[in-house]
Amino acid sequence: MRHQAIQMTGPMRKCVREAITQHRDFKHWQLSALNVRTNHVHVVVSAPDATASHALNSLKARATRRLRDCSLLKSDQPIWTSRGSQVVLKDLESFNRAVHYVNFEQGPALPDE
Repeated sequence: MRHQAIQMTGPMRKCVREAITQHRDFKHWQLSALNVRTNHVHVVVSAPDATASHALNSLKARATRRLRDCSLLKSDQPIWTSRGSQVVLKDLESFNRAVHYVNFEQGPALPDE
């Protein structure tokens, strides 16, 4: 990262979840798992019209815009690293493992407050 790490608060995490869900609706993508943590986000999404890189970047952009619109992030403040994991899940077993990992192996649920 080229900037100081940000710890997302409950309202920030809620805003990011809403942004990703709205983008999924807009793009007609299938969102199978989503877990927004204090310092990272896990998403399992089927985006047949996009490359993994495009899906990742568009989700990050939508979340950033929404955080700024909600006044939870300054207009010049970066939040994401320049990259992110882009694992393409090629079979049902790897898909199911990824969904389980995102939903159940990230630690306890975090409050939105």
